[in-house]
Amino acid sequence: MSEVHLQEVDKLEVTVLIDNYTDVLLLQGTDVIRRPMTPAQNWPLAEHGLSCLLKVYRGTEEHVVLLDAGASPTCFLHNARVLNVDLGQVEAAILSHGHHDHFGALEEFFEEGSKGDTGYAPSRCFSSAGSNYSRSRTAGRNASPR
Repeated sequence: MSEVHLQEVDKLEVTVLIDNYTDVLLLQGTDVIRRPMTPAQNWPLAEHGLSCLLKVYRGTEEHVVLLDAGASPTCFLHNARVLNVDLGQVEAAILSHGHHDHFGALEEFFEEGSKGDTGYAPSRCFSSAGSNYSRSRTAGRNASPR
């Protein structure tokens, strides 16, 4: 494994595009105030999964990286639009691990036209026993159902 050289940064901004602020297992009889079934067009959508946009600042440099891409392109692309996120500025995508709720919109992210064409994932991201996913495209940056 190659050595990683970290550098101190001046500022890090994190924009959460998708988080787990939804509970698909919530029982009907639970005393919880639910969001409207049809959200306004300018509201972010919620789904099980994670996606964060990371903006790193060091001196005059600014770098933009995507950490995970949520479970669905519908939620990912909608929230990026609502939050005024320019996906064209993203230089690279990073996958935390190989669960669908973290890479479900990755292919659409690359198709929408990110600034870079680079993706990073743990070396065994999609190689676990019983996995229904395999690598596709270059450098394993994108996964799709078999």
